[in-house]
Amino acid sequence: MEIKGFIETSFIDWDSKLSSVIFLPNCNFRCPFCHNHQLILEPEEMPSISREKIAKFWKTHNNWIDGVTITGGEPLLHTEKKLIKLLEWIHSFDLPIKMDTNGAFPDKLMKLLDNDLIQMVAMDVKNPLDENYQLSSGVKVDIEKLKRTIDLIISYEKNWKNRKNEKEFDYEFRITVVPTLHTIKEIENIARTIKGAKKLALQNFVSENAYSKELQSVKPYSLEDGERFKEIASKYVEKVILRGKWE
Repeated sequence: MEIKGFIETSFIDWDSKLSSVIFLPNCNFRCPFCHNHQLILEPEEMPSISREKIAKFWKTHNNWIDGVTITGGEPLLHTEKKLIKLLEWIHSFDLPIKMDTNGAFPDKLMKLLDNDLIQMVAMDVKNPLDENYQLSSGVKVDIEKLKRTIDLIISYEKNWKNRKNEKEFDYEFRITVVPTLHTIKEIENIARTIKGAKKLALQNFVSENAYSKELQSVKPYSLEDGERFKEIASKYVEKVILRGKWE
């Protein structure tokens, strides 16, 4: 499996942790607000990062790296066999793993969780789970699979607690809030869908380099707007945070 991007250290990809970030190519969605679209459309134009280079960094710095974030693209689009090999390789450095996902592959996620290969899951919920979801995903989506992934993540964390497992496991849901796609109504509907979840991050839309050229001229929501969204979502989710620039 080719690795198309590597950030040695990041404070923003895994809350309260200093993590390395690995970018995998390709995605099954075409979100209009995506800013990593070269990974999706032209991954072959991007140089691959060698595992030797990454390993060299971890071997000399893993005493202060808290974990590794796997993102994309959509990481779970890759084959189960390749993913397992990659995650096992990362674990050989004694580093926990956070997996970013759009939620379209619940069975594959379950397999990786059952093998204790993921310690943190971050799922993007892009719109209310109805026929308008494709306005945010850019393609037609199997909504039932998204619902299954949401239920899986929440129930897995509860079962993990009941097992008193010594290994770490955590999760969060995320919404990238875009003025042309989301109003208070959409934010509340999404929050209601994940009712009972422990954490939701509201990420402000960044117009620069958006996949949709029309969105590149759209002004993001203000901090005041973000606080209103946070208040509404907090009726359904235990902890709601604002992430990114809200001005």
